[in-house]
Amino acid sequence: MGIRALERTTGLDRSTLSRIERGLIQDSAEPSVRAIAAALHVQVDAITREEKT
Repeated sequence: MGIRALERTTGLDRSTLSRIERGLIQDSAEPSVRAIAAALHVQVDAITREEKT
């Protein structure tokens, strides 16, 4: 899903989406994080957990 489609689906602006993408918002209780997870049909922890190297 592209950024514009995600904006339309979640109702979030590009700035908020960017902050989440950069890890500046990681709180799984944050409504915007839950909206993205729902739009992508994934669990919240799939988009908030840090990748292990």
